[in-house]
Amino acid sequence: MLDGIWKKRGLSPGELDDIEQTVDNLRGRLPVLTFRLVGKTQSGKTSIIHALTGRSREEIGNGFQPCTKTTRVYRFPSQEQYFVQFVDAPGLGDAEQADASASPPEGESKDYHDCLIAVMKAMDPGQEAVRRAVAEARARRPNRPVVVVQTCLHEGYPWREPRHILPYPFKGESFPAAVPSDLARALQLQRSWFTGGNVRFAAVDFTLPEDGYEPVLYGLDALWDAIEEAFPWGLREVIVGDPDLYREFADIRFRQAHPFVVWGALAAGTAAAVPLPLADLPAVIGIPVLMTKKLAAIYEQPWSLERVLEIMGALGFRFATRYLARRLTRWIPFVGSVASGAFVGGSTYALGVAMCRYYGDLRRGAAPDPKVLRRLYQDELKQSREWLSLRLKEASVRDGG
Repeated sequence: MLDGIWKKRGLSPGELDDIEQTVDNLRGRLPVLTFRLVGKTQSGKTSIIHALTGRSREEIGNGFQPCTKTTRVYRFPSQEQYFVQFVDAPGLGDAEQADASASPPEGESKDYHDCLIAVMKAMDPGQEAVRRAVAEARARRPNRPVVVVQTCLHEGYPWREPRHILPYPFKGESFPAAVPSDLARALQLQRSWFTGGNVRFAAVDFTLPEDGYEPVLYGLDALWDAIEEAFPWGLREVIVGDPDLYREFADIRFRQAHPFVVWGALAAGTAAAVPLPLADLPAVIGIPVLMTKKLAAIYEQPWSLERVLEIMGALGFRFATRYLARRLTRWIPFVGSVASGAFVGGSTYALGVAMCRYYGDLRRGAAPDPKVLRRLYQDELKQSREWLSLRLKEASVRDGG
């Protein structure tokens, strides 16, 4: 099938439908990171998702989908193509809602990578429902990572002007004298409720620009540090992306496109790592093709399968022979699958970055430079394989492989 695509430079509608069906079936095997948020109404859960993903609060509000009678889920980067999901129980305040928020959504049979985020206003001592939800979740899975996020710090400031304490003082167990005593006591009291080596803390204050506080995402670095200590997936790199790439592209659309590039890499890498000889070939070629179609829509550029295949071939993405040779490593359990997956996933990621440059140049009215595209492809291919190897190893361990 792969050689046929390259030779005829096209796909029939039926063949494309088959590829999309293969990708749909693949989704259940993708490594998905699940954050379960527990917290009272107005505690700042939506603001946390906004700060972590860069999506607007309005987008997040509209993107939540119900998954049980009391819970809802926000999937990133989209409802259909996602590698991160945030599960929330709105209006936490009684035992029934607390229990629901810590339970898996209906229909979720896979043992996803899972982290509990307990959200509490720093100056609100009435957190019994949150404490109960965390205790019940940890009783079911004692090794579950927990990140306690203490929000709305400015409510504990005794001064009236909108200013934060700089430099950020809340990382250690004790706080410097610059932290107001009432706020310090409140934070330390809440932290005393949660013990164990798998619990991390972050104090944050995510405000609106019109509130006058700078920075508006105060404590975001501390939150990322806590998440990545509890959940060592390099998640910030996945969602936020490489700052050097953003500076090079200087295009706001790349921030929107990057999560879909990551999704395509994870999906293609997972397909290649499945120990079923040649069964994943439609997905291996189909996922990059479908990814380029999504990127063209983000950059508002026309999409042509024939043109995309030409670009893929020019970049060196025509790896049928090399890929099939690497499939022989499948006879080496675990290591072979990961190596094959990292190769295919890395190639897909590099293709996605190169296509973002291609579509970005077209949008700016510039002629894409083939040499620049090839350099970018080769550079990103080298850098992406190590990260993808780690992700696929963790997914294999999770699935018992």
